[in-house]
Amino acid sequence: MNKNKPNGQKLIKIIKPNIPPDLETTADLPTLIQQAREDETEIENQHFKDLMLSDVDLSRLSFRESLFENCVFSDCSFEKIDLRDVRFQSCNLSNSNFGEGYFNRCEFKSSKLIGTDFYQAQLQNLSFDDSSLQYANFSKAKIKDVVFSDCDLRSATISECKLSKIELD
Repeated sequence: MNKNKPNGQKLIKIIKPNIPPDLETTADLPTLIQQAREDETEIENQHFKDLMLSDVDLSRLSFRESLFENCVFSDCSFEKIDLRDVRFQSCNLSNSNFGEGYFNRCEFKSSKLIGTDFYQAQLQNLSFDDSSLQYANFSKAKIKDVVFSDCDLRSATISECKLSKIELD
């Protein structure tokens, strides 16, 4: 934690997600997942709100310019997921697996990520704000330009990582 911050401002310049204001609201994520797998396409410009999914396989999918709001993903697999310009707002992703995932220009705001696995993930231009990350695993992750602000990282594992420009506030 850097105590020399002027007026509580972040020292690291994070590139924020580019999320268009006119997203398509989608209630049927499983159908979108199936269609994206069949067509080998990205899921983009979507607003997912108030979804509750358990034990769903989202691995190897690509999400672009999307917003997840008040969603619950319990014990879901996001292995090798590719997330660019994505925001998770007030979501519960506890015990989900993001191993070997790629995150660029993403935000986690007021979210619950207890026991979440980021093993060997690549995290760049990412912010965690007001989120619970107890017992999260960041082992062997590549973490660059990432800010943790008002987060609970008790018992989280951050070992053998490649760290560059990290801010813990």
